[in-house]
Amino acid sequence: MDIVAFTMCEKRTPESRKDESYAVPGTGDPDGLIQSKWFHGATKDDLNRFLDQDLDLLVVSLPLTDLTRGMIAKEQFQILAKKKTFLCNIGWGPLVVTADLIDALEKGLVRAAALNVTDPESLPKGHPLWRAPNLLSRRT
Repeated sequence: MDIVAFTMCEKRTPESRKDESYAVPGTGDPDGLIQSKWFHGATKDDLNRFLDQDLDLLVVSLPLTDLTRGMIAKEQFQILAKKKTFLCNIGWGPLVVTADLIDALEKGLVRAAALNVTDPESLPKGHPLWRAPNLLSRRT
């Protein structure tokens, strides 16, 4: 299994890949050694180059900013469709464009999606996302 990472800033050296934040001993990757490839950038083109790596699983874990809002949308789902990637968003709901996610699930562009938070949050009764195939949500 290969693990590839995408960060905003380049992580060229082993020192730059270290995570100095606290982790429970025996967990995580404090030395940044498990990734086989590192990608970086702040543009859609940078993100798309990363997504074009035939990912089986994409875990989105980002803060919600003007730069990250809507970063996974129709164009990105088209790229993920090559491998039918499983999308797991443990970050904020608006990182993923909900209408585009519904479309991707209905068309089978992604294998499935697991969401911790939706957009809108809380998802109203009768919202189309509730009926989308292959959706896992903390409220389902």
